[in-house]
Amino acid sequence: MSNKEEANKTDFSLQGEIKKRKTQEIQRVIEDKRIAAARGAVLPKHDAPQTTQARDVGPSQADTTKRATQVSRAVSTSPDRPARARTTSQSVTSDKRATQIHPLPRRRLKQSQKIYAIVSVATLLIMMVCASTLIVASNTSVQPTATLLPLPIMSANEVVAYLKKSGIPIINAQEYAVPNESWQAHQEIQFDVYRGAAKGTFIVLSYPSSESKVPDIFRAGYSGKFREWKLIEASNILILISPETSQDLKNDMGSHITQLLLAPYRPFLSTTTPQSTPKS
Repeated sequence: MSNKEEANKTDFSLQGEIKKRKTQEIQRVIEDKRIAAARGAVLPKHDAPQTTQARDVGPSQADTTKRATQVSRAVSTSPDRPARARTTSQSVTSDKRATQIHPLPRRRLKQSQKIYAIVSVATLLIMMVCASTLIVASNTSVQPTATLLPLPIMSANEVVAYLKKSGIPIINAQEYAVPNESWQAHQEIQFDVYRGAAKGTFIVLSYPSSESKVPDIFRAGYSGKFREWKLIEASNILILISPETSQDLKNDMGSHITQLLLAPYRPFLSTTTPQSTPKS
């Protein structure tokens, strides 16, 4: 009897240990599912307990009912949490995308505003310049350009005749053959003028054109004899005045030549000639 009782005790303790381990295993699986549902992750399925042991010793009716209740609760509550987690993650992802895409329209708007501002300022400046130009043009009177008449071509004889007619006391008039060593003129006449204490010597040279006298103008400036003489030139006429000639005679000669060859053909010049008065 003692051996049989000892065997029964051994079997009872073994069955209790198996039930205890099965219960712990079920509780651990349920706890893992809850944790996985809260985190939104899926854990690998645990292997079911070996059926060999269950065949040997089956669980009681109370344990089976308790296990089914716990499993049903875990199954009924676990799908909602992953769905909520997925919804939360999707909303966070969509918010991030919206945050990344949203600044683009603002940048384009700022760039368009800059372009609009630049165009507006440029248009305003153009309008101001055009307005200023119109104001200046309206206030500026257009002066008609006068057509200048060509200057006359005269000979040295015609000039001397005009001076005599104007009252210049010409004496000792003498004509020289040209061209010569001194001049390349077409005609040369030299004369003296005595008016009271004033006196002077003059040389009148005429040329075929106004351009023909230019070489003799340079020649006079480098000549040792005529370098100190004063030059008066107008049209095709060149007049040389000796250094000892009085200033009054120089002024009269210049005024007469201007009235003869320049003033009638240039409106901006005076047409009045001072009359020379002889000094006693």
